[in-house]
Amino acid sequence: MRPGTSLPPSRNKKGLFPASFGIETLLYCHFAASPPSGNLLLRLSLGLLLLLVIPAALPAQETAKTYKTEYVAISYTDEQDLHTFTRNIATGMSFMRERPEKNPLLAQTRVDKIVDTVCSILDMRPLNLRFNVVLYKTQAEVTAAFKGLGGPGAAPLAFYSHGNRNIFLAIDSINDRILAHEIAHAVICIYFGVPPPERMQEVLAQYVDKHLWSK
Repeated sequence: MRPGTSLPPSRNKKGLFPASFGIETLLYCHFAASPPSGNLLLRLSLGLLLLLVIPAALPAQETAKTYKTEYVAISYTDEQDLHTFTRNIATGMSFMRERPEKNPLLAQTRVDKIVDTVCSILDMRPLNLRFNVVLYKTQAEVTAAFKGLGGPGAAPLAFYSHGNRNIFLAIDSINDRILAHEIAHAVICIYFGVPPPERMQEVLAQYVDKHLWSK
C-alpha cells in the first residue's frame, strides 16, 4: 500500500535542537543575545523555561539510530528492535539461521538479499537505488503514521510513501514477504521516476511477494 506522496514527518526532524546541543550552550546563546543591561528577571525566567522544556524533547533525538545497507537506511529506536526485525524477515531464508545478536552484518545481508531478489523478479534495477525503512514497535504506530499522511481507507500492515522514499512497518507484524511487497513499491516508483498508477503497482507488488522464494 502507498498513501499520497506528500512528505511525511520524520521522527528525527521535529525542529528540535540536536541532542549534542547541551543546556549550557542554549543558555549561553540566550544570554549572549540578551546583554546584562536588560531585565535580569526576564532573562532568568526564559532560561528556566529552556531547562524545563528542552530536556523533555531530547530523548527522541538521543535514542534514534540508523543502520545502513547497500540500498536501505533503517531507522529504529533500540538494538532489540533491529534484532527482532532481522529475525522476522528470515522466513524464507532457511540457510540464514544465524542470530542477529551475534552478527551485526546479518540485517544488511538479509535486507539486501530481499532487495536484489525483488529487483530480479521485477527485472527492474534503478540507478542509485536508495530508500528508507522506518521501524515502529507496534502496528498502532504504523496506523497512526498512515492516517497522519492522509492514507485512504483502512491502514495496511506496512506502506511505502514515495515523497521521501520511506517504508513504514511494525516489527511485531513484519515478515519477509510483507517487506518484499513494500520494497517492490519502492523499486517500481524509483525505476519509473513518476510513480505508476496505484493499481498497477499493487498487481506487481503482489506478484513479488507471492514468488519471492520460488526460484
